[in-house]
Amino acid sequence: MDTRPSRIVVGYDGSCGADTALDWAAVEATRRDVPLLVLHAAHSPAMTADDVPTLVAAQGFQRGRRLAAPAVVMSRTITGAAAPALVAASQDAALVVLGTHGRGAAAGELFGSVGVAVAAEAGCPVVVVRGSTEPPGPDRPVVVGIDGSAESEVALRYAADVAAGYGSPLTVVTAWDSHPAGHGVTARLPSLPRWPKESRDRWTRDVAHETASAAAALASALYPRLAVSCAVPEGRADRVLPEACAGAGLAVVGSRGRHGLAGLVLGSTSHALMHTAPCPVTVVRDG
Repeated sequence: MDTRPSRIVVGYDGSCGADTALDWAAVEATRRDVPLLVLHAAHSPAMTADDVPTLVAAQGFQRGRRLAAPAVVMSRTITGAAAPALVAASQDAALVVLGTHGRGAAAGELFGSVGVAVAAEAGCPVVVVRGSTEPPGPDRPVVVGIDGSAESEVALRYAADVAAGYGSPLTVVTAWDSHPAGHGVTARLPSLPRWPKESRDRWTRDVAHETASAAAALASALYPRLAVSCAVPEGRADRVLPEACAGAGLAVVGSRGRHGLAGLVLGSTSHALMHTAPCPVTVVRDG
């Protein structure tokens, strides 16, 4: 996890989802003792000529200042689309926080395609605040999806750091699926032998256990006092991982986003969690 002193950026459009995200971000800014930037995007210069963006930004600023004290709270209104503004702000941020159910394109559209784009392109971890917002704690673990890839190891290290900071357990989840086409954080497999299904399933499940156990061992080595457990559910990860997050305080998953002309690629598991998890979701990019 990047430990540089930095700020938390929260996208704000005045919606209920944005209020929830701002509340979560304010608590996190206070916990980390870092500044909080409330960012509002107006799509055209004409919008900034009236009082609506100013009022929305002021509303967010006052709410953030009330909840984040004594952390420093700042507010900024920019002209342009929300996603590029949030990606730009992420380059010197510790965290970008988004809500769900924004007001749509006319007001900034802080989720949907914008949320996916920000999660795939941001220069720091991105949190989508949804479901229960009670923070991690002794009875509310941090859950991380692992498939043995470089992206999932980055997510593991981040999740272990967060869990240790909150004093919560860490649950490492690796799904297994005997079908050759894996999904998301389903354990990565070589070409499957032409065995009977029962033997192939047992072999696939064993690989998933090994993947999860290796990740748990790394987390324990990083934080010896951290309580770490493993879960190896059967099925596609983009379906079973949200279920594994029941009762969690935070879900963490890696992103396969990439920059430039290659476009945006956000793994199916990350995408599914952002829309279905019962708790806030952090998407962590590799580099």
